[in-house]
Amino acid sequence: MSFADIIGQEEAKNLLRSAVTTGNHSHAYIFSGEKGSGKMMLAEAFAAMLQCENPTDDACGQCHCCKQSLSRNNPDIIYVTREEGKANISVDVVREKIVNDVDIKPYSNKYKIYIVDEAERMNQQAQNAILKTIEEPPEYAIIILLTANHNAFLQTILSRCVLIQMKSVDTESIVRILRTKYETVDYQANMVASFAQGNVGKAIALVTDSNFNDVKNRVIALCKKAGKMEELQIADEVKSIKEENDADKKNDNPEKFEGFMDQMLDLITLWFKDVLLYKATSDDNLLLFKEDIFDIHEQANDCSYYGLNEIVKAISETRARLNANVNFELTIMLLINAIKENTR
Repeated sequence: MSFADIIGQEEAKNLLRSAVTTGNHSHAYIFSGEKGSGKMMLAEAFAAMLQCENPTDDACGQCHCCKQSLSRNNPDIIYVTREEGKANISVDVVREKIVNDVDIKPYSNKYKIYIVDEAERMNQQAQNAILKTIEEPPEYAIIILLTANHNAFLQTILSRCVLIQMKSVDTESIVRILRTKYETVDYQANMVASFAQGNVGKAIALVTDSNFNDVKNRVIALCKKAGKMEELQIADEVKSIKEENDADKKNDNPEKFEGFMDQMLDLITLWFKDVLLYKATSDDNLLLFKEDIFDIHEQANDCSYYGLNEIVKAISETRARLNANVNFELTIMLLINAIKENTR
């Protein structure tokens, strides 16, 4: 992995390049950004350049250290993750992988680099355990904490780390990589890039996910028919979504269902954004769902601006209720009814 492989994040890449070339690097970093924002790629590119035998403004990619880094076989780049089946990174893992290991000098490189994935999952004991190493590291040690929520860290950790926050990548750049590297057709690339909201990893995951089109088609069908659904039909739709939730729970895969719900709510938002755009501008060129222009025209004529605002509010309330573990069936029922009431 190299900085050249990373789309966007120019400010972060320049800062890290400068840290390597000047030797003025910190011993502790926090890379903060949502899942798919490129935190791991950035950390691996930084680690590779630090260990590279012939760095310029990037890792050379050819030396022995670079080849080891690329294959994740560099003995002095240590990955720290939570144990399988565990919700948190325990203090035992932090002690074994970092605290008790850091005093051992690098095997064959200049630095010993620890990359902690999902670092916000360190419990308080684990954070306290790593704090001393961050406060008094050996000269050769560098710790990189990857997190989706840097506010979960103790203030004492935050104050001793360089914080790098991942930035959104512009839609045009995401569309370009989807078209060139993943051979995605224009319509799909534009829709997915907008859906990903600046998150390159999310966009790539979507175009390579065979289930995404099924989710998209299901959600669009719901948006189209919601205004004409009877109570029994709404109940059947809620039941179907709940059964998917129950199946994922049974298979110990709640994250899959959370992903489905996030996609569902994001797609509903994008659909009604198209309806609002057409209602305000009558310009088909602004629409994402160009294959469904007729239905968007029809809903734009049927919906009021007030009604569309109510739907957006209902989507926001649905997210909040799901995060608060409010009754699932009731929450989805309220959402569909809100769409029904405002798309007649």
